[in-house]
This record gives sequence, C-alpha cells and structure tokens, in this order.
Amino acid sequence: SYASIGGVIENNTAGSHNGALAFSTAEDGNLTIAQEKMRIDSAGNVGIGTTDPDVKLHLAGNASSIIRLENTDAVLPADRIIGGLEFEKQDSSAPGAGVVGGLRMYSADIHGQSTYLALSTTSLTSLDQEAMRIDSNGNVGIGTTGPTRTLHIVDDTNDGSGGIKVQNYKPVIELLDSTANATATTLTQ
Repeated sequence: SYASIGGVIENNTAGSHNGALAFSTAEDGNLTIAQEKMRIDSAGNVGIGTTDPDVKLHLAGNASSIIRLENTDAVLPADRIIGGLEFEKQDSSAPGAGVVGGLRMYSADIHGQSTYLALSTTSLTSLDQEAMRIDSNGNVGIGTTGPTRTLHIVDDTNDGSGGIKVQNYKPVIELLDSTANATATTLTQ
C-alpha cells in the first residue's frame, strides 16, 4: 500500500494496554512495505521520525529536523510576521494570562527583501514586549528596536541597574581594531 493509518499497541502487560495511532507511508517505489513516519501516543504526544515521543511535539531525523513556518502572503509589508513561536500562560496573576513571550521573524521592508528576528518577554507590568532584536545586518539590539552597532544596548530605567556584567574568575573584555595594524584595549580585573 502507499500509506496507512492504524492503531498499534504501545505495551501489552497485565492491566496496561496503551494504544497509539501510527501513520505510515511507502517511499522509493516500495509499495509493499509502508514505514511508520508519525505517531500519536497514548499520552497525546506526537512524534515525527520517532515511535517514542516524550514531549508534546518530538521531531527526529538525521539532517531533516527542521520546523519550517511559511508565510504565503503574496505581498509582505514592513513589520509583517513571517513566522514564529509564542509562549502562553493561563495563570491570571500579574501581568495576566496570555502570550508571555515569543520568537518571531518579521519582514523589515516591503516584499520581505530583508528581515529581522525579535525575542519578546514579559515583565511584572506588561505581556509579550520585545526585549531583543537581530536586524538584517546582524546587529543585535537589547532594549532597542533599532540597533546601530553590532551590539547596541539601551537601558533607560535610570536606576543604576543597567549596564553589562561580566562575571568570571579572571574576566577579560578586549576591544580590538580588526584592521591590518590591529590595536587592542584590554580591560581586566
């Protein structure tokens, strides 16, 4: 057969007869042996490429464990979400239930000619606010949506809690000029 969906026994011990749903397909012209490709186990876990999923969605494969999120809009205006992952909670305590963070790819300009990746988090007062952005030039912005340097950090809390902390046995920060006559400034403890 080309494909099949069938019930299978996960274990067959006294008092325990858990079942699963197996999805199988044939490949490479072999129509007599359909191989299992996906399973929904008795706990509701979905496995693709594995018959033993241990989380809600478990992907397994040699070089193919990629999740692809495709936006099929014919026109992508600036700041349109192309795809992403969101995290939601139902606990209504501050700041409330809802999406509390995510990782999202956006179109940075018309037609999606360039993109940016945004990471959002939640604070005590607001849900799902952008905390970090990687723009189309590879610049990383923390606390800013418009990074102008390779690493651009903005903290406008004005309470002395901002800055950069390097904690190690012997911390080193090295500022290096990458030109041919490289000069360096090294900050050590």
